[in-house]
Amino acid sequence: MHNYKISLDYIQATEQQHLEGSFYFFEDGNLVIFGSSDDYFSKVDALDITKLDQVGSPLYIGSYSENLYFAQELKPGTAERLGLETIHLRAIGAEDELSFAMMGRAVQLINWRHNHRFCGKCGGDTKPSLTVHAMRCEQCDSSFYPKIMPCVMALVVRGDECLLATHHGRASSRYTALAGFIEAGESAEHAIYREVLEEVGVKTGNLLYFSSQAWPFPGQLMLAFYAEYLEGEIKPDEEEISDARWFKLSDLPEIPPSYTISGKLIRTLAEAKIS
Repeated sequence: MHNYKISLDYIQATEQQHLEGSFYFFEDGNLVIFGSSDDYFSKVDALDITKLDQVGSPLYIGSYSENLYFAQELKPGTAERLGLETIHLRAIGAEDELSFAMMGRAVQLINWRHNHRFCGKCGGDTKPSLTVHAMRCEQCDSSFYPKIMPCVMALVVRGDECLLATHHGRASSRYTALAGFIEAGESAEHAIYREVLEEVGVKTGNLLYFSSQAWPFPGQLMLAFYAEYLEGEIKPDEEEISDARWFKLSDLPEIPPSYTISGKLIRTLAEAKIS
């Protein structure tokens, strides 16, 4: 796994820092490209910023190699009006994991600010905090932080085989590891045992933590594990799973791309078993 050394400390940036930093511009969750499609970020001093229909103020998302990065939301229709290209984050992830990580954070912060314009407690207006990433109510002083949804992912292993599944309603026919949200009051371990049993009718144990990934669709934190098969026959549920089966690690079907945590989870085990 990569260590990008991204600093995520909050800063209340000055206008001069905006001019010196690099900006990711987004419209409806998609990246807006200025100039070459290879240049995911833009320098504000190189743009005619007055032509951009902006939503809110810039959001600081982090620093890398001594450069500050910001995100700016644009009003719908801005890219089309200016004849600019837009790109979905999934297309970027396969090409540039660092950019995917930075822009994933940007999209999550934009969504958080957009969804917390009003207080969920009293209904009052909120404004960004001056010290942390928080939307603070002007009436009751409640604070609302970016919402992170923890999810677990498990690759169930039986000897030289792993259990993979396809899902109803997915555009892709790829097979992947099983996954689900952690429910209130659950540990990550309990969530895995429950999800695997619910989705395919198999009991698991002896979990081994693999890694994690922030997944900005819309704001999950994926916690990936290997799980030992204990007992049970595969019985896909009728709601989520369209097919599930055992695959030899030496003969895998089409699986998710390598920039995803699921793709890494499966490939890492397959490479270790085959080598």
